Amino acid sequence: MKKFQNNIKTIVLLLLALSFNACEDIVQVDLDDENLDLISVEAYLTTNQKNNIIVKLEKSLQVDNAAQNPPINNARIEISDDQTIPNSVLLVEQENLGLYRLPKNSAYLALPGRTYTITITTPDGVTITGQEYLQKVEPLDTVKVNLSARGDYEYLAVFVSTQETPGLGHYYKWDIYVNNRLLYGSDNLAFANDELVDGNYIYDIELFTDWYDDEEEDEDGNIESDRVLFIGD
Repeated sequence: MKKFQNNIKTIVLLLLALSFNACEDIVQVDLDDENLDLISVEAYLTTNQKNNIIVKLEKSLQVDNAAQNPPINNARIEISDDQTIPNSVLLVEQENLGLYRLPKNSAYLALPGRTYTITITTPDGVTITGQEYLQKVEPLDTVKVNLSARGDYEYLAVFVSTQETPGLGHYYKWDIYVNNRLLYGSDNLAFANDELVDGNYIYDIELFTDWYDDEEEDEDGNIESDRVLFIGD
């Protein structure tokens, strides 16, 4: 019995020795000023009837610079589709913020099944182009509020049900707004793909859980009285 106990101690000591001698790789990232002033493009195109195009242009800064990236003003931005006679529109900058939208009192009809091209020309003469296919997305059948199993049924959540479009390779992201304010924190990111559910009907996807705390001020409010909006991509 004593010999067995000694063997146990030996194994434990061996495991401890292995844990203290674990490999450690140090990755050094070479940060320099060579690739500063790169152009950041953030663009949205949806099938909404109004305000369905948003493009944001900025210049990059050093990684360790906490300042806001400077906007790129006075750029020429054109959106067009792949039709024989392209449906095109020039965007207008909003208040020198590097944010470009449709001209006031105008509309642009974006249709699923078409490929859209964005062409950007900066005041410095730099031209950037990109293309994206506008995929059809099935509408949500139901949206309901119910208790969430994530919090042992102590919190409310928003659930949706919908038909997944047949054909692998679809990715989904939902932007969640509570009282017209976008929830952009990492804990509120809602995204999925169709790898395991291709072509199936999906019941009760939990997209938003209201983790309110009665003892603390809740910035998002309580879901019972809030207005929650989902925008899907």
